Amino acid sequence: MFLVHNLVRGERLKELFLVASMALLFMTVLLLTTPRLTYPQRALQTRGDHRAYIRMTLEPPGEYRLPPYCWRVMVPYVAKILPFGIERNFLFIAFVSVWLTGVSMYYLAKLLDFSRSEAFVGMLLFFTLMYATKWLIADFWLPDGLAHLLIVWAIYFIIARKDISFVLLLALGVLVKENALFVTPLYYTLNARKLIDLRLLARTVLLVTPAIAVLVAVRIGIPSSHSYDYLERLRRIGGERLDTLGPSTIVESYLLRTFGVAVSLLPFFAIRRNLSLALRFSPFILLVYSQLLFATNTERLLVLAFPAMILMALHGVREICKVTNTQAITFAFLVWALMALNLHYRPRSPAPIELQALLLVIFLAYTVQSSHRLPATSPVSQHTST
Repeated sequence: MFLVHNLVRGERLKELFLVASMALLFMTVLLLTTPRLTYPQRALQTRGDHRAYIRMTLEPPGEYRLPPYCWRVMVPYVAKILPFGIERNFLFIAFVSVWLTGVSMYYLAKLLDFSRSEAFVGMLLFFTLMYATKWLIADFWLPDGLAHLLIVWAIYFIIARKDISFVLLLALGVLVKENALFVTPLYYTLNARKLIDLRLLARTVLLVTPAIAVLVAVRIGIPSSHSYDYLERLRRIGGERLDTLGPSTIVESYLLRTFGVAVSLLPFFAIRRNLSLALRFSPFILLVYSQLLFATNTERLLVLAFPAMILMALHGVREICKVTNTQAITFAFLVWALMALNLHYRPRSPAPIELQALLLVIFLAYTVQSSHRLPATSPVSQHTST
């Protein structure tokens, strides 16, 4: 038993090493090819949210009080105490957060019974999301990278039924950014076996109470210097968005530009399988999209829904593999092409949708054509061993 346990542990460590190394390789390329908003002096002269987080590191704790930034204390305070200098500290936090988010997506996919090759494709799909990777390396002062990581971990712990870890992650998450609370309904929807489960509902409320208490405590402990009226922002920002809302905006900005063509369209290849998953993730997705009513950013806010989108895309990958009799790892070639394509474009300007669509069409056409060349009895395995 001891020998078997060591062999299993060794295989898991080898798997982790390979996955983390592949993610680190891409992150290194991304770091070397992405122009960054460097030096606090120049960054402070450029408009953007990053100025607030830099100032939080330059002033005593609790002295900076411009909402809502003053309540997002985790990243600036950690950057203040790390030993590498303020700029390098912020960059280190952003780099490690994005890297580990990719690795975590691999293990989240495996937890939901995707094979190793499918989970690997899921990790690569994450790295095609410009607004979750390249943007956060370019504007590395933002706390979004760490917020994304903690949200993926929180979802993982919900599904793994590790309640204490979930409570701790959620409490830490609200110190990074208040949108960590968006995962709270998932504890109910991902665990519910019937529509109304009062016991599970009560447990959900109990488990999220510490995070809400932390959020309230921070807002009381750091009183804002300016009013932050959600109703006024809803009227001004939300009203303007609703007035200009149309099908083209929804499809282009809220879907294709945010998630890219592959992650946006692959879920539609497994509509029946994804209906259940989309329903369970719907409260989280709706909360993510509700940010549009209160904040002026678009793609950077909406990309937070990437865990649900990537998992649904993997169901599309699985369905295509079943129909074409191919292996999921084949999709790595498509994703690597998309990743390479994104390296040539600025963080705020993803690769043209038409070019992404062309790559997807060429790949699917090649996959279908290759499947027709196989003998009818050819035993091609759909999945690799998990």
